[in-house]
Amino acid sequence: MKILCTKCKEREAVAYLPYSNQKLCVQCFNTFFENRVKKTVEKYRMFEEDDEIGVAISGGKDSASLIYALRSIYPRLKLKAFYVNLGIEGYSDHCEEKARRVAEMVNAEFIVYDLRKEDGVSVDLFRHTNYKNKICSPCGVIKRRLFDVLAKRANVKILATGHNLDDIVSIYLSGFFSGDFTYIARLKPVQPPLVNGFPKKVKPLIRTPEMDTAVYAMYNKLPIREVECPHAKGNVEMKYKSLIYYMEKRDPRFKFTVLSLFLKRFIPLIEDKVEEKSLMSCKSCGFPSSMEICGYCKRINLLRDVKRKLGLT
Repeated sequence: MKILCTKCKEREAVAYLPYSNQKLCVQCFNTFFENRVKKTVEKYRMFEEDDEIGVAISGGKDSASLIYALRSIYPRLKLKAFYVNLGIEGYSDHCEEKARRVAEMVNAEFIVYDLRKEDGVSVDLFRHTNYKNKICSPCGVIKRRLFDVLAKRANVKILATGHNLDDIVSIYLSGFFSGDFTYIARLKPVQPPLVNGFPKKVKPLIRTPEMDTAVYAMYNKLPIREVECPHAKGNVEMKYKSLIYYMEKRDPRFKFTVLSLFLKRFIPLIEDKVEEKSLMSCKSCGFPSSMEICGYCKRINLLRDVKRKLGLT
């Protein structure tokens, strides 16, 4: 027996959303998804309809769904798609091709930073360092810096990232249990720039579950990567995502509850108490840093040392 869509009550339902107890057809799901993104943008005043936005895209479902939804909702937006190629064998070039195709679909300028060409190294070299079992950690430091670099090069003042609800909740839980309250206090829907001249960062998918971005990408036939990163096994956040999925089976709205508690209760409680580190200019690259040599330069220098020791120069 065909189950009808909860919204239109005409077309066949193909997507079930347990947190709202809705069964939606493709058209109504797309409308629901895009309306939630629009409401999130408006609620937190992320940008105006005729702004220029840089979107960090990775070749995955979240960033592809983000830039596609932004184009559908705001046809006047000036979109620039940023991709960071980390030189991961069998992965980075594949993701770049997917990211390029998504950018073409939404008529966005596609701008790439290739770590191999510009810095002479690749993230794969971390396999020969103490980071070999937790490569996601230094990789994250490098990606965050390079998206800032691309935004500055393109003179973009707003950088949108594809962090979804599951990502944010897992980061909150990880930060809470590790005692990193300073990082939690900064992780909001809109993150102001650390210093003038850098982009503010916005997260339009912060209220969108990960499964919804996968469904949206599938229904809209978005080109997304078909392989997993070979270094993802060391990602600490996966442990907390497993906890989230366990709790979600008992309470479908668990993620929304946690997000609300952190944004409305916990962060306002701690943000005046956490001590922000004073910033200086990195002696190597000139970017803002709490140390004489920033985390990015330390990791790039480490990779260059490894490359020399392996005789790859």
